[in-house]
This record gives sequence, structure tokens and C-alpha cells, in this order.
Amino acid sequence: MISKILLNLNIKSRLSLKRLSYGRLWRPVSNGIKRIILTNLYLLGTTFALKAFGSRHNSGGVDTGEGSGSGKIGELPNPLKIQSITELLDRIINALYFIIPPIAVLMVIVGAFQILTAGGAEDKYKTGKRTITYAVVGIAIFLLADLLISLVTELLGAGEPSPAPFD
Repeated sequence: MISKILLNLNIKSRLSLKRLSYGRLWRPVSNGIKRIILTNLYLLGTTFALKAFGSRHNSGGVDTGEGSGSGKIGELPNPLKIQSITELLDRIINALYFIIPPIAVLMVIVGAFQILTAGGAEDKYKTGKRTITYAVVGIAIFLLADLLISLVTELLGAGEPSPAPFD
């Protein structure tokens, strides 16, 4: 009887070790690591391949003039009518000034509705209060964001960039 129990324990311990070494616990980790390594290798390889194909080398020979492939062919018009990244970000922020305040007002109304329909349930009351608090804090951060950005750029001395000397 005791030998059967010991034999049974020995088999169970072997099975549990086998589960730990080959089981579900280790498969996602090893597959995840494999995915990360393979993804990084793929991105690294394609980055250098694109760099090699995208580089323009002078092939030698005589320049045959305009249209030889070494000069400017034409210009593409800018469909956005935006000249810099800062101008693009300014336009996005100005568009958000029309989108975010109504959403914040809606969230305050939702929070007030949660408080009104709580009916004595403490958790629903706290959820409504938290919703209103987050809406007010969010709108305050959004309205102060322009001030904070201008303050940081002023402190760092990163005003408008000066034009390049060889333009």
C-alpha cells in the first residue's frame, strides 16, 4: 500500500515537472520572445534594405543636361496648404477646441445622471462623482495646454526657428 502511494506520488511529480517544462506556462513566453526577436530582425533587415535601395549614387558618365535623371523633374502641389509641422499641430489643436468642450459637458451630464440615479448606492454615487471630476480636470488640462506649451517653449528658448543660412 505504501509503495503504491509512493509510486503514485512519483508518477504525479514527474507529470507536474513535465507540465512545467513543456506545458502551457512556457509556450507563450517562448513564442512571445521568438516573435519579438523575429519582428526586430525583420524591421532591422527591411530598414537597411530600404536604405540601400533608396540611396542615390552618381553613376558616372557625362551629364546630358535637363531630363537626364539627375535634376528636378517637377514639383508636387501641397494639398494641405500647411508649410510646417507646428502649423499642422496648431490647426489640429484649434479643431480640438471645437470638439473637446462639448464632450466634457456631456461627461458632466452623464456624471450628474449617475449621481441622480444612484438611489442610495454608494458605488454608483462615487462613479458619478469621479466622472464629473475627470471631466472637469480634463477640460482644465486641455484649456491650459496651450499656455503650458508656450511657457515651456519660452523657458527653453525654442521660439520660431530661424531660416537656414543657405536657403
